[in-house]
Amino acid sequence: MKLKVSLVEFKQKMGGEEGLLAVLHMIRAQPVCTSEEWSRIVSWIQTAQFQDVPFCCPTEDILVAAEPYLRQALQDAVTAIPNEIYLDNRSATASNLPLGR
Repeated sequence: MKLKVSLVEFKQKMGGEEGLLAVLHMIRAQPVCTSEEWSRIVSWIQTAQFQDVPFCCPTEDILVAAEPYLRQALQDAVTAIPNEIYLDNRSATASNLPLGR
């Protein structure tokens, strides 16, 4: 038996304001950035290169400056998610899940 699961609403929320607020909440929960992490964040903002972005809490002005880039990164991630997935009884067994082993 297969179960079709729509991800459209999830994608809409994650690609919108709710997704941005969730990411900002996670960032604000991290330790304060070190000076090395600060320089990497500034470089990231200036070049829009999203690789190896440190996961720390910058100042609010940096978060405001990074917001357009965060929005774009969320949009890019959401675009890669299919609109629907199919689950079958084999994919839902505990032996197929990492925690079930």
